Amino acid sequence: TMSTLRVDNLRGQTADGNHRYLIQLKNVQGQFSYQEVTTTSYVEVTNMNVTITPKFASSKIKISSQVSWWLTSDANNYMFLTYYRDIGGGGYSNLADDTTYDAMQFYAPSKNASLNNCAILNFIDSPSTTEEVTYKLYCRKYDGTNHVRLKYAQTVSLMTVEEIAQ
Repeated sequence: TMSTLRVDNLRGQTADGNHRYLIQLKNVQGQFSYQEVTTTSYVEVTNMNVTITPKFASSKIKISSQVSWWLTSDANNYMFLTYYRDIGGGGYSNLADDTTYDAMQFYAPSKNASLNNCAILNFIDSPSTTEEVTYKLYCRKYDGTNHVRLKYAQTVSLMTVEEIAQ
């Protein structure tokens, strides 16, 4: 027997305002040694950076990270995370709103601050470019005498960027 395929409308792989799709995904993941953050100024989280070259200037970029973290002692403190972005080698800038903390998110410890916690950070960026874009995860502590430790060799740390057609 023979089959017949009838189609009223056939579309190519383009976003039409209603149907968005994943164009590309870039990521880094690994079981990295921990990093100790001892300052209230932002520092780059080593190994947690991804570069992507968007195919379309209208694309959105979804950035996601997952890291384990804990404090060096059981005392009050917080961990702040944000993303920094560089477009085409023009220099890095913080993507967080310019507020008191300049953070995308802050994390409070569990009941025992020296126990391991998991931090997840998601952000949607609109870089409006087809030049190479590099995203880096940055961290700082709020205050206190204890420090923040993040990443852990016995857990997987992950950073992903996804280009989504618009």
